[in-house]
Amino acid sequence: MKKIKLFSIAISVAVVTQLTGCLSVKSYVDPAYKTIGYSNIERPNQPIPVTVVTEFQRNGVVIPKAGKELQSIVDRSLRATGVFSPAAQSNAANQAKLHVTANNVADLGEAAGKGALTGLTFGAVGNAVTDKYEFKFKYIDTQGKETSQRYPHMILSTVGNKKAPVENVQPMTINEAFNKVVDDVVIRFTYDLQKQQ
Repeated sequence: MKKIKLFSIAISVAVVTQLTGCLSVKSYVDPAYKTIGYSNIERPNQPIPVTVVTEFQRNGVVIPKAGKELQSIVDRSLRATGVFSPAAQSNAANQAKLHVTANNVADLGEAAGKGALTGLTFGAVGNAVTDKYEFKFKYIDTQGKETSQRYPHMILSTVGNKKAPVENVQPMTINEAFNKVVDDVVIRFTYDLQKQQ
């Protein structure tokens, strides 16, 4: 089984997977954000150049390598909105700025316990793991006006013989699920920002 990069995905799923060996892991993105999509965003004639800074945390502890990966995903999601054009770091006074923090709130003890049980039963006793995220967006427009928003989100994953935790949601890989979570919160932030202006 391909080793999971701990810094790029939810830690509790990684702990469970490492303790269970090569069992099947299916991830499901919480459908709470499904009502707003890219089609709900009003695309301007010209995207707004924005300097983007990201920070990935696990239980409040910064993980620099994951911040670089998060940066790439956030940049892609912002471009897809058509509203923003992520630009290279700039000191220009009239450059909009966006700071995005993703904090993975994980219960490592619970994950280890579930992983051990699933591993000992070779997957016959499957488990569900919830990875909670807290996203913070701080946007400073070209006039210096600051807007801050917080968005909770989560990935629900099953390991071994376990029923899907949510109905009518397609299973995906852990990395696909994290990309979808970032898309969801970037879309919602962009939508909310447009409604406020």
